[in-house]
Order: sequence, then C-alpha cells, then structure tokens
Amino acid sequence: MNVLKLFKYYAPKYENEDNISFYSQRSIYFQRPTKFNDPWDCKAPPITVPRQINSLKDIWFNLAKPGGIVFTNTEWQKIRKLPRAEIKLRFGNLFKEAFDKLRSKIGVFSLSFIPDSELMWSHYASSHSGFVLHFQIDIAEYRADSSLKNVGIPIPVIYRDKRGGWNLGNYYNNRETHIYDLIRFKSNAWAHECELRFLNKNEYGFIKTPSNWLKSIIIGINTDSNLREKLKQIGNKLNVSVFSAVMNKEEYKIDIPGLGIDGNDGRNRYKEVIDSRIFES
Repeated sequence: MNVLKLFKYYAPKYENEDNISFYSQRSIYFQRPTKFNDPWDCKAPPITVPRQINSLKDIWFNLAKPGGIVFTNTEWQKIRKLPRAEIKLRFGNLFKEAFDKLRSKIGVFSLSFIPDSELMWSHYASSHSGFVLHFQIDIAEYRADSSLKNVGIPIPVIYRDKRGGWNLGNYYNNRETHIYDLIRFKSNAWAHECELRFLNKNEYGFIKTPSNWLKSIIIGINTDSNLREKLKQIGNKLNVSVFSAVMNKEEYKIDIPGLGIDGNDGRNRYKEVIDSRIFES
C-alpha cells in the first residue's frame, strides 16, 4: 500500500450556489468539529478527576490557562475545601469549556475509501444529485515533504460501540494523542463510511492542498445537466478525469465505468490501512 485512494462526497449546492469551491478557491474546506452532525463525533468522552490534591492543582492550572481564567493560590484554596462532588463538577465544567475552545479551532477534512456507497451518495451528495472528488495521495511523498504536515495529519477512523474515558491526571501530559483519538474514534453506526480524516490542528476553513492530489471527478446519477457540464469543463481545465455514476441494471448498486475502484476495493484498502497502523501516532 503506497497510495491512498480517497473520496469526498459533495452536495450540488452551497448557499444556493454551485458547490464548486474546490475549483474556484483552489482549496479544500476543512470543517470545524463543532459543525459535525453526529452528536458524539469529536466530543470528549466522560472524564475521571483524580483524587490527589497535588494532581488537581496542576490540572486546575492547565485548565485555567487556555480559558483565560486568572489562577491564584487564594482561589485554589477555596476550591480544595469544597466537597468532593462539587470539586468534580467544577473540574468537569472547566474541562468542557477549555476543550470546546480547542475543538472550535481545529479543522477536519473527512474522506472515504468508498466511491460507490448508496448511503453516502444519498446523504452527502443530496440524493445522488451532487458529485464526488477522487483524491490520490502518495504516502512516501507525504512523509518526505514536511510542508504537507501543515495541510493535515492523516488519521484513519476506527469504529466501535463504546466510548473510552479520559483521566484528567494524564490528559495534559499527552494532549496531542488525546486530540488524535478524538478524531480517530466513532460509533459503529458509521462503519460503512470507511473514513480517513485529515486533521489540521491550527485552523479550519479553506486550506490549499497539493494540486496533484485531485485525481478525478465523479458525477452523480441525478446531477442536473448544468452542473454536469460545469464539472466536465472543470475536469478539462484541471486535466483530471471525469466519470459518471450509473445505476447497475441488475443489482441495487452504483457503477462508475472507467474509475477502476469500487466499494470492495475501498473496504480492502481501508482494512489494510487500519491493520498496518501506519498512521498511528
């Protein structure tokens, strides 16, 4: 596995305009996790507050700092005298406030290994009326070019039934790993997406990606003629292939003639990435 072949589903319109900012902006939009539609996605799991007073003081200092809260020994002495339940509640609220601020600043670009998912074409591409961008990323090139880390860090998503808890006693000693885990784990309800995400730890919004990442454009079954023609023209200008999805004549499935990649390929590639653990930090 030397190359990642990934797909991004798009609705046809954004704010009543054709959703072609990938071309007009020459950039890809990295979304804030606060905008995700899954209420558990990228939210901190339940936390455990240590009982040791010294640990609590260190945590209080770390929680207060990014939130702009004034940290004083007088304030700390007031807190440490509170009942245990009240201390736990206060630390939980402080952590949520500090973590939500961090979460609102990062950007995530979500992709799938699957180009022909009926569910994703229906959901993200507005009942097959949108399109899909096909990205191809050379892993060796990504690792050799340090500037690409500024675009984003690739994190394959792992699906599971239970949320893991975080202990505030070790959170601030390994905060980066916790952020990766925030992006990495999702509910099994989304397992059909076989997702890989690029995490930008510093910003969200339009971020320029290398032009050679975009490999092709796939037009949906129900994409209207105006957008269809516009995407074909964009493909020609960018010198990338343009394919059209069609309904299989015998099965409930989508065919993309000429692409050479289907859902089975994508699921195998996703599993290979997960099993290899090449992107685990």
